[in-house]
Amino acid sequence: MIIEAGPDFDFERDMKRLSALPRQQEWETFVSKFQGSGPGETSTDKWKMMEKVFDLGALNE
Repeated sequence: MIIEAGPDFDFERDMKRLSALPRQQEWETFVSKFQGSGPGETSTDKWKMMEKVFDLGALNE
């Protein structure tokens, strides 16, 4: 999966905030079956930061 976020998105801060939303733990438990993640793994454990290597939108400019 890919997260596309705006320039003000701070991964650590915003994932911590998102993890506190209602029913988030229920969702994490459900999707962990598909992600192959273990109990108690954080977003940082499950997501890997990538570097943008190209921009298809730039082709239309």
